[in-house]
Formats: sequence, structure tokens, C-alpha cells
Amino acid sequence: MKCKRLLALALAAALCIVAAACGTKNNAPDTPAKTDTPTAAPGGTQTVGDTGDGTVREDGSYVPGQVDRLRLTYNGNVSSALYVTSAAQLPDYPELSAYDDAFFKDHALVLVQESVSSGSVEVGIESVSLKADHTAVVALTHQGPGEGQVGTADMATWLLWAEVDTGLEDYQWTVANPALESQLSQY
Repeated sequence: MKCKRLLALALAAALCIVAAACGTKNNAPDTPAKTDTPTAAPGGTQTVGDTGDGTVREDGSYVPGQVDRLRLTYNGNVSSALYVTSAAQLPDYPELSAYDDAFFKDHALVLVQESVSSGSVEVGIESVSLKADHTAVVALTHQGPGEGQVGTADMATWLLWAEVDTGLEDYQWTVANPALESQLSQY
């Protein structure tokens, strides 16, 4: 009898965990209002989002309108940003095949690879800021499972990409990782 009660209790607990993990969550970030006239980046005159579909904040940072992502095979911890100006620079993933030479005549992409301790962590690009020292800082967001939800124990690497302006080749692109708020990962 004791064994049946323990088994029933374990089954009920497992069902609660599964139900919590299957629940829906709303992780939509607050989006600042779109401005008609982009504001200059601190220390400079160019903004990173003149050609994109995002918004430029009053401080000059750019919030991409659309950030696409792809889960990659985890092969160790990675946190990097790459400014891409031609189709030849793109990694070979079918999801990036729509970006051809015609796209790169007037546009560029920023590609970010970010590893996290759980595949349940939603990674996003919060903003891109151009600094006076010719550093382009990509600020990320990490959103874990919501209250009452269970995270997975799998490590994950995400590839994120967003449209940015051309002409930013001389900037050193870095990632401001929210897990390491006091540090910038430079690549």
C-alpha cells in the first residue's frame, strides 16, 4: 500500500512538472516607440539602425525590429558578435540563404553566437550601440523559464541575426552578456 501511494505521488509530481513546462509564457519585451528621425549615437553621427526596421532610442542605441535565431549544436561556451557585409561571409545554414549579394548592396547583418546553460533560456538582442571609441556593443537579453515552469538541463548555443547599417566595418563588435554584466566579450 505504501509503495502504491509513493508511486501515485511521484506520478502526480511528474504530471505537474510536465504541465508547468507546457504552459504558455509571454516573453515579449517592451518595445520603445519608433522615432521618425534617428538620433545620433553617443560620440558620433551615425546610428546603427538607419536602414533596419527597428527603432532608435533617445540614447542612440538601436533596437532591432526583427531578430531571427537558430539553435546550434553546443560545442563549448561561445559569446561573439560578427558584422557581415557579404553573402560570402555567412555561415552555411539554410536559414541564412535568403541573404544574397543583392541584400548586402544596401544592408548588413550582425550575427551573434551565444551559449547558455539551458535550452530553455530565450536569448535575444536587446539593442546595438555605437560608442565613441569605435566599439559596437550588442546587448543581449536572457529570459529563463517563467514562474512555475521548469528549465531543461541541456546546454545550448544560439545564432541570432539582425539587420543593421552598412559602413560599420571599422567598429570592433562586442557582446554585452547579461550573465556577465560587468564584462564585455570582445571578438
